Amino acid sequence: MDTLLRGGRVIDPKTETDRITDLLITQGRVAAVGDGLTAPTDAEVVDVTGLIVGPGFVDLHSHVHSIAGCPSPTSPRRWICSAHPTGSGPPPPPNAADG
Repeated sequence: MDTLLRGGRVIDPKTETDRITDLLITQGRVAAVGDGLTAPTDAEVVDVTGLIVGPGFVDLHSHVHSIAGCPSPTSPRRWICSAHPTGSGPPPPPNAADG
């Protein structure tokens, strides 16, 4: 089944695309990207307004660490195919949780 994602923010670093547009998926592959794409007759049309559409994204926010040295049963290493370190903010002040 074909899928037309309509009105999402399409980000593709390879083509330097970063804009609000439509994206057509045919047989599991991107077939077209552009404004006002026409959906094939049997295609599922999904309104993705306000969402980000990007290649290979599984989860844009994940913590790749374990607690007390014990890997979690849902450890990201089981599913991450690639990652890009983006750094992190400074640690909170020592008594931040005390209010």
